Amino acid sequence: MYKFFPEEKLPQSMRIYEWEINNRYLWVKEHVINLYHALQKEDYRSVINNSISIINHSMVILRLVDTDAIGARNKERAKERAKILHERNPGFPEPPKELRTIRNAYEHFEERLDEWAANPESYDYIDLAVGGNFHQTNTSSNVFRYFEGTTLMFWENKINLLELADWVCAMRDEIVKNNRELLFDPES
Repeated sequence: MYKFFPEEKLPQSMRIYEWEINNRYLWVKEHVINLYHALQKEDYRSVINNSISIINHSMVILRLVDTDAIGARNKERAKERAKILHERNPGFPEPPKELRTIRNAYEHFEERLDEWAANPESYDYIDLAVGGNFHQTNTSSNVFRYFEGTTLMFWENKINLLELADWVCAMRDEIVKNNRELLFDPES
């Protein structure tokens, strides 16, 4: 018996959350492809944009299944939802530990930019950089957004987007494996 989610509605309501995880998986997959194409065209703004979109969609998945309900407005209900999703999908893998940190860093981009702008000793900066080695004149606080290989660096935070996409894929695979009654085609 659950406090927030009626038993008789559980299969239907949880399928909606699982459907959302599948949608986010499809969007991450699309952004990974777009990221690859942007790299080929040396369209660095699109590289960063697609990287951040991958993080955004991944973060939604994490918030749906987060049993600690960090950032939830109604923590008790969010914890119960996450618990039910984990019961239905017991093999959910752990998310990359850097996901929350990097998402929080760019969510508060203006604050970090204010810190840099208000520092009388900070003049040089690197932003929207992709690939190659660069010479950094000061500290990592002067590197706003930088992509190298499969890693996005945002200020001093880093995340491997390939590992993140693999986690999203594993989340979706777990849902498909455990919920044969899903009312959708997971590839559409």
